[in-house]
Amino acid sequence: MTELRHKVLGTVGAPMEPETKPMLDTDLQSLIELGCIKDTVEIDSFRFTMRSLGATERIELSKEFNKEKLTEEEQFNFNIKLLALAIESVNGKPLESLHPNPQDPLSAKMEIISALQTPVVGKLLQSYIAIIERCDGQFGVEQVKN
Repeated sequence: MTELRHKVLGTVGAPMEPETKPMLDTDLQSLIELGCIKDTVEIDSFRFTMRSLGATERIELSKEFNKEKLTEEEQFNFNIKLLALAIESVNGKPLESLHPNPQDPLSAKMEIISALQTPVVGKLLQSYIAIIERCDGQFGVEQVKN
């Protein structure tokens, strides 16, 4: 039954169902980014923008390094790839754009990060661990139920 409205007599009938709109790209992007933590890390005069990794990125990374005990070289490669996935930009520029010979973005990022000094890589890893801890702890059981 259709809802009929009248200025004086009021409303009669069942309320009309609101029209459903197809999901927009921005809605999908918001859904994908739900729970993502982004933060900026300052080291000297450089501002690194980092984000938490999504489920697929984490799974792919764990598949690549799925041993229980990693060698030092494997641990180094794991950390470099993790940071390459997590770091979006440095001083507002995409990290891969700083590479002198453009190639695929992930490889360019990994080359740049592997060339950094050890304390810088260590600080970036510490910052990523803090970001991922905040990411994983943001939705408690009660928040998910509601």
